[in-house]
Amino acid sequence: MKMRINSPPFLRRGVPTLWVGTGWFKGYKTTKVLRIMRFKRCKLNCHALYLILIMMFPFSIQATTWIVQPEAGGHFVRIQDAIDGSSQGDTILVEPGTYYENINFNGKNVVLTSRYLYTEDENYISTTIIDGNHEGRVVTITSGENRSCQLIGFTIQHGFLNPGPYDHPAMSYGAGIWIDESSPTIKNCIITDNHGLGFFTGAGLAIEEEANPLLSGLSIHDNTAGYMGGGLMIFHTSNPEFDPIHKCSIYHNYSGAQNDIYLAERYSTNLFIPLDTFSVGQADEHFVGLSPTLTLSVEHAYFEPLDHNFYVSPDGDDNNSGVSFSEPLKTIQYALSIIE
Repeated sequence: MKMRINSPPFLRRGVPTLWVGTGWFKGYKTTKVLRIMRFKRCKLNCHALYLILIMMFPFSIQATTWIVQPEAGGHFVRIQDAIDGSSQGDTILVEPGTYYENINFNGKNVVLTSRYLYTEDENYISTTIIDGNHEGRVVTITSGENRSCQLIGFTIQHGFLNPGPYDHPAMSYGAGIWIDESSPTIKNCIITDNHGLGFFTGAGLAIEEEANPLLSGLSIHDNTAGYMGGGLMIFHTSNPEFDPIHKCSIYHNYSGAQNDIYLAERYSTNLFIPLDTFSVGQADEHFVGLSPTLTLSVEHAYFEPLDHNFYVSPDGDDNNSGVSFSEPLKTIQYALSIIE
């Protein structure tokens, strides 16, 4: 005689159950119950293993490499289109050429790189150019990007910011690259010939609030700021990490004060900046915002300070010696930079 045991009302969903001891189990027979339990335990273990693998290697399965070329032949012809069309963890490989764009990562943790990443040929850095065309900031990273957001092997040039009198001060930050509330990785880039007017500019690279980027092998030079920090600006709530092995170089930048590095007055975090090349060997406030928490290490000086009288003329050239009327310098700022 077979006994049928129906599910209790609170479990009745069309699946039969069996009362064994003090609990209900799905199935009709104990042996079947055990088989089901073993099967479900296997499913749970498999699901757990799958989730662990996904957490350990989140981008290993579906990451895509997109190709950007100036002319047809790649997946995209514009870098911004590639960023917009990418997914988290993707790689965007940009072929050599000049791209007249103002790009924004928009929260995408992707690797944006030239062929330098694969070859370590520095020619790819100078021949793969993102050019702001003097029409705004070149690169914006302000949407919470983390270290897996990487910018590698480009020349960043011709950013230009000229905010109006009633614009927010941030409109003048980082004509080359602006980082805010994000912590990307910026490696092996040349940041040059960017210009920012207004208050607290950091014309080459501006690191604003709550930003902790990794900076490696950068060359920041010949950028101009209207007020402070022609090369680099660091706000007091940020803590960038400078690669002590592949050191950055910051030199020959111009501004009203602190030509190369503007460090916010309230900066209180211990900050170590190891540099390959700086404008001078012994930095003063003409070149960097000195702070008791800053340690600046310089291997090479770009300028050799001279104890001499200098001549400056609008028709001069900063490549001249500047020591005679016949070879005047062009800018007072440059003359101040080389006076001992």
